[in-house]
Amino acid sequence: MTNGIPKRIEKDEIGNIQKLWQIIVDAEAEGHYMGAGSPSHPEGDRAKSDTGIVQGHAYSIVEVKEVDGLKMIKLRNPWGEGEWQGDWSDNSDKWSVRMKNILKFTNADDGIFWMDFNDFWEEYETVYVCKNLSEVKGWKSVSVSDEWKGKYAGGLPSSKNRDARLEDAP
Repeated sequence: MTNGIPKRIEKDEIGNIQKLWQIIVDAEAEGHYMGAGSPSHPEGDRAKSDTGIVQGHAYSIVEVKEVDGLKMIKLRNPWGEGEWQGDWSDNSDKWSVRMKNILKFTNADDGIFWMDFNDFWEEYETVYVCKNLSEVKGWKSVSVSDEWKGKYAGGLPSSKNRDARLEDAP
């Protein structure tokens, strides 16, 4: 679906915040898709950290930017709601007019938020990078049109898939 090669990067394997920052900066420069995973929790994604990060949940990495030596990362909760509540959150007093303009900051409860990369390092444990292998980057693609036929084409009958009928299959 993404036309790319995924890679999972564990923070503990990297062991160095600057190295992880550089990996993310390089991946963004190359147009790769990225995400971040928060630590798992016994309550699953019903649990949140004290600063609003849903536990055991994946977030999209939207953008990274370094401004005046401050490393900032923009993330999106795919639920479209629930945001970081620490420094640089929507209601943080750290936002100056200048920083709002540079980072194109908007204050909306839309699941999109900025945070300092040091806080990111504390809140997330995994980074996902899906290398974009588009034709623009010199890769070639092949599309195959086909059709799934046969007695299992509708899936197996179950309580959640009542429309699947083995006897109707060709």
